[in-house]
Amino acid sequence: MKKEQIGKVKKKLELPIHIERQEHLIRSYIIACQNMADLPHNIYNDKRGQHKLVSNKLPDKLKADYIISTDYGKMLAVAECKWYFNSWYMNEGIVKLSLLKVKDVIELADVTKTRPLFIVRLNDGFYYWIPSRDFVSTSTMTLAGRTDRGLSGDVEPMISIPERYWYPYYIGESKI
Repeated sequence: MKKEQIGKVKKKLELPIHIERQEHLIRSYIIACQNMADLPHNIYNDKRGQHKLVSNKLPDKLKADYIISTDYGKMLAVAECKWYFNSWYMNEGIVKLSLLKVKDVIELADVTKTRPLFIVRLNDGFYYWIPSRDFVSTSTMTLAGRTDRGLSGDVEPMISIPERYWYPYYIGESKI
């Protein structure tokens, strides 16, 4: 593999439709947290008194999509949203995520003392995963990337997260 094929692509790739999809995913997650007390690792806590969860879009330089906070400003989670057009059976039961993106989300969550989250949409529902350094250190890594952009530099280390590590919070189709 040529050295110039690996690395960052110097091009803005986030379009308005991508932002709209992220907002849909994050709103759905917030509603699920507020309405389903038994959701695993729920960031909403009744003990804080009456409050709402708020999504705060982050600038690109922070390398995550959102910080979820309370309406009075307490930061609770750093979230990265992904929108995929396939389902578990089409992916052999795994989701591949950029190792660099996982590292960035974990580091930002460490700095803010919040929970790191990856929120994904697949054809069969919405799911979230809570990454940890221990999980990442033992996961399977492959070199991969997107092929639909036609950019040779969009190849990077990816880690595979099997379906059993993802928590569903919405089951069914969703289209925007």
